[in-house]
Amino acid sequence: MIGHTFRIITAPDSSTTIPPLHTVIFARGGALDFDLPVTGVDSTSFVSGDDDNVEVEYLTDAEMQRRDRENLFAVLQKSGWKIKGVDGAAELLGIKPTTLISRIERMGLKRPAQKNMLMNHALDVAVPE
Repeated sequence: MIGHTFRIITAPDSSTTIPPLHTVIFARGGALDFDLPVTGVDSTSFVSGDDDNVEVEYLTDAEMQRRDRENLFAVLQKSGWKIKGVDGAAELLGIKPTTLISRIERMGLKRPAQKNMLMNHALDVAVPE
């Protein structure tokens, strides 16, 4: 970084209770190059291989929404519709419970009636003779 002048400004983000810091770096003397580790998505997974004749598969937005809904419903079924805590749907999905609740409401998902409750209710109904 020879020949570069830096000025780093750090400011809190006022939108959260515990403010994270956002940093802006201003440089004079040319572009700055940073050698930072890449985290999250493996960028090599998006690079096409040697075979350019392979048709790339994709989903429409409607298909993605349908799959998201089906996946969310499957996780809710697996967790017994438990939202929070150990083995809750939010933990299984790796999201906050409040985010999960918002998604459930947005997608209009409803917990299905339990079969046992329906069977018990059916036994309580008086049948005319």
